[in-house]
Amino acid sequence: MTARWQLSSVLGLEEIGALYEGTVWQPEAERFDESFLDAVLLQDRGFLDGEVPEEMVVYGAAKTGTVVYRSEDGWLRTVARPGAMPVPLAWVVAELGGSAAEELMEKSMFRAKNRSL
Repeated sequence: MTARWQLSSVLGLEEIGALYEGTVWQPEAERFDESFLDAVLLQDRGFLDGEVPEEMVVYGAAKTGTVVYRSEDGWLRTVARPGAMPVPLAWVVAELGGSAAEELMEKSMFRAKNRSL
């Protein structure tokens, strides 16, 4: 599971409703759009720390089309470097989880320790 606040970081969006239109996650996305900015301003931990299904995050990441880059040494980065292979952000979420994807998008790099990439 991924926290709601991480969903915004992973997708790079403050409003996500359009990504999920017509899906099973549309009600959660609409709730997110209605409440997220106020929850951030008020630091409503109950809302922000509430979890969304990992599948919802994978779907959203796939819809954004965001690509990141992995190098042979296990580092994932948001900017291409020589020899790095492009991978969809959705793969990062599916394989490493929403927390790893959030850290990657926030810090522009993430080391996938003890992981076979």
